[in-house]
Amino acid sequence: MLLSRSWTLHGQAQEFGEFGITANVISPGAVETEASKDQVEQFRAAITALTPLKRVAQPEDIAKAIALYVSEQSGFITGSYVPVNGGKDMI
Repeated sequence: MLLSRSWTLHGQAQEFGEFGITANVISPGAVETEASKDQVEQFRAAITALTPLKRVAQPEDIAKAIALYVSEQSGFITGSYVPVNGGKDMI
């Protein structure tokens, strides 16, 4: 299946950039939430062991990445993909 340019991150960045609109992606890893608090401890331990920072993300970790993208400091950042997963993607 071919996607039109506007359906890809880079396509959106290119298409909407001329209007001053940025397009970025935040990809969270495992996050500790109300929904995940009852996970089996073995699962949590396995995720923690596979993460270089040796912990599961807190909602605040994801919120900080979002806050960067909505701030004036990121005005010239577009087309970026940021995994917020404690380095788990590196493994």
